[in-house]
Amino acid sequence: MSSTSSGNMPVLASQMRSVTAVPVPSQAIASTSGGAGAGQGPASLDPLKLLMKYKWLLLLTVVLGAALGVAGHLVLLRVYPRWTARALFLGQPPVKTVEGIGTGEFNEVEMNRFLQTQARVLVGPSVLQAVAEDPNLVRLAPHWSRQYIALDASTGVERLNIIRAARELEDVVRARPIANTTLIELSMTYVKPEDATAIVGLVRQKYLERQTSSIRTTQQDQVSSISRAIDEANAEIQAITTRRDALISRNPDVDSLNEQASAVRADLQRTNEAAGRLSQDLQATRKQLEQMEQEKNNPEGSDFGDQLRSDVERDPVVLDLKSQIASLESELQAMRNRGVGPAHVEYKRLESRQQGSQMRLEEERNKQLRKLFDGQLDELRKTVAQLEAQEVDLSTRQEDLRRKVNELTSITRQIETLEKDLASKNEQRDKLSTLLLEQRTIERAGSRERIVLEEQERLPSVVSFPQIEVMIPAGILLLTSLVGGLVLVRELVDQRVKGPGDIALIPRARMLGWVPDAAEDPAGQGNVETALRDRPKGVVAESFRQLRASVSRRTAGGDHRVVLFVGSLPGAGTTTVTLNTALAFASSDRKVLVIDANFRRPALHKALGLQDSPGLADALAGRDLASLVQATSTPNLDLLSAGSKELRVFERLGSLSMGDVLAKARAAYDIVLIDTAPAVVAGDAMALAQKADASVLVVRAMVEKRGMVARVKNELSEARAEFLGIVVNVVRSAAGGYMKGNIKVASQYQDD
Repeated sequence: MSSTSSGNMPVLASQMRSVTAVPVPSQAIASTSGGAGAGQGPASLDPLKLLMKYKWLLLLTVVLGAALGVAGHLVLLRVYPRWTARALFLGQPPVKTVEGIGTGEFNEVEMNRFLQTQARVLVGPSVLQAVAEDPNLVRLAPHWSRQYIALDASTGVERLNIIRAARELEDVVRARPIANTTLIELSMTYVKPEDATAIVGLVRQKYLERQTSSIRTTQQDQVSSISRAIDEANAEIQAITTRRDALISRNPDVDSLNEQASAVRADLQRTNEAAGRLSQDLQATRKQLEQMEQEKNNPEGSDFGDQLRSDVERDPVVLDLKSQIASLESELQAMRNRGVGPAHVEYKRLESRQQGSQMRLEEERNKQLRKLFDGQLDELRKTVAQLEAQEVDLSTRQEDLRRKVNELTSITRQIETLEKDLASKNEQRDKLSTLLLEQRTIERAGSRERIVLEEQERLPSVVSFPQIEVMIPAGILLLTSLVGGLVLVRELVDQRVKGPGDIALIPRARMLGWVPDAAEDPAGQGNVETALRDRPKGVVAESFRQLRASVSRRTAGGDHRVVLFVGSLPGAGTTTVTLNTALAFASSDRKVLVIDANFRRPALHKALGLQDSPGLADALAGRDLASLVQATSTPNLDLLSAGSKELRVFERLGSLSMGDVLAKARAAYDIVLIDTAPAVVAGDAMALAQKADASVLVVRAMVEKRGMVARVKNELSEARAEFLGIVVNVVRSAAGGYMKGNIKVASQYQDD
């Protein structure tokens, strides 16, 4: 161990401890940092990657497919040509009918429906039956008709089977509206152009004859329909006129009906206002009457009010009694003044007379109060009765006025409605008369057909099948689909790990990094085991720097310092990955120890130019670790080689001694990287995985299969060491699809 290395070790170790002051369980790290494919099912193949990989094969397939299309075109053109005869019909807007009066506009929906209907009529049973029955069919289309001619057993004469011919025509004759036009195309495709043209001509002829006959019948029906509509309109006009005249005769002063209605409405409004005021007065009087009756029936006596009491006090009888009482009081006062006291007989007599007068006064007062109260009560009752009678009269008048307003309004509206109906019917009759004149003019001038022949059928000069512009794409599509399917099957069957993307196909696998093929590194070739030291600007060196970053990130959380690198098969490049990763850590001022635990084929000492012994085997035999470590030419990097051959006992790799060696190395270095024998050929890796802190699986591209990689990954995941992920080594650009571009860009960036 060099002095420089040992001097930096305590500082770096303290930095590592400060970063990982709060350890994170390995299980938590695994669950939160899932890599490609973690927790997912098998990923699908990348189409762009396959296209890049097989682009030359696909290009050759396109060329061969085009040649196949040309050859197929020439063969079909000789053995099975198809000719299509066509005729075009033009659709026109409809002539006005009784139902269409007043429209006068082109209805696109109606036109489309009409064209669809006529296309069906063109190839309908009636037209095709007429074609099959036409005696000219056999003469004009002999080749097509030959297959439907049979010998009539009753007459011994060959005849055309009309039923079979008509059914065949339904299958071969086509009619369709041309999109965004008012054209209908009638067509037939057959091996003989003359026969196809003749049959299209017969269909066209039978359809136009049928249309002409139908139009004549339709026009006659339209004229009759319009005439009937005019007669019906005249009858309705006469009926409306009679009703209007009868209504006017019952109301001669028609012009003043609106004025009369206005006057009645004004009178009704005034009556309503008077009824409202009367209703308010009646309610107030009824309320006053109710209060007085309650006062009268009050068991505690009536409170007649101040006004009635004031009126009673002015009554002559009451005034006389009050005068008598006052006179007696004066006499009593005179006696008291003379010294006559209450015990005197005369004083008692006068006092008795005064009390009697007082009692008569109270009786008179009550009598007069009751008399006045009853008089007012009777007066209120009479007033209520009068107001109620007035209310009935006003209500009766209101009903009369409302009825009269309704009658006047109804008469006015009836007359207005009849006038409008009469004007509408007159207008309708005038339009019908004009339309009838137009229809008769059209009938005299000849039939106006809605479907006219736009282009008559002609003998086709170009085959409709095969066509070179169709056959070439068809050949390309056919051959490309076949080859593409074979390529896809091959890719699905091929279980090899071809690049980083294939790691996603392994369930719950984590991608840690990838290393390109050193032969494709633009920085040049050389000793790949020390590529980072010898070619620091190469793409391979940069891939190991990225791998160092991934390992650092995944080991920092759990304070892992001893990392085991394991290959699946011999030749995976585990030594190369381990040593270059160690060089990458050493270049970042980390104190690194790389241990060669491959007792079967040690190689680290050769790559670094050092001795293979003493080393790990000697340390496991009991020698001091510090005396066995060799310093390398790279600062911060030390090597513990495999050790003496006679001491390389494989079982010691899983012993307690191995644990003690790793504990001492963990205390002396920032990170310890272990290279070991492939997992498939030896059990050393699994034994060391129980002693190390973390493990990394190295897989060689284009060699190892996904099933084997998954099995080794699962075994490492079950060991004590945390499984960090998979490194794909020796990745070729042809296998990666995108790798070639990535390597080129990375190299150019380094050069710049």
